[in-house]
Amino acid sequence: MNLPISLLALLATGLLAPPAGLDAIDEAQPRLAISDVDQGRDRSVVVGNAAVLGGRLAVVGNCVVVKQESGDYVLPIFPSGIATWDGRARQLRYFNDTYAVGDPVALGGGFADEAMIAALRGSDDVDIPADCPTSEVWVAIG
Repeated sequence: MNLPISLLALLATGLLAPPAGLDAIDEAQPRLAISDVDQGRDRSVVVGNAAVLGGRLAVVGNCVVVKQESGDYVLPIFPSGIATWDGRARQLRYFNDTYAVGDPVALGGGFADEAMIAALRGSDDVDIPADCPTSEVWVAIG
């Protein structure tokens, strides 16, 4: 369906809802980094659970991240089955809590060092979207 540019502009700004049968403008949906690693079995990806990552939920590119007060972004890797992302509502559901983009979050777990990040990236049990920032990675506990 070809739409005039002015109509597309109204759709993009949210001043006009898309007509029936036409989806909203297609944007890449952010994804969560997810791990199926059994930390009791695979000791290369074990973290402590005494630390807390605090900040605000954010989206960078196609990745759900935590923006710290310093302005740094941290990629959390969530345990499989415990966290889900609702792309339409732009909300994270983690355990029994729901967080919208911009909401404060506090995640238990620990930072991953370079060796652990390499082990996580090389594992078939971990899904880290390719374009996610990995300079700082947080392995959230389940």
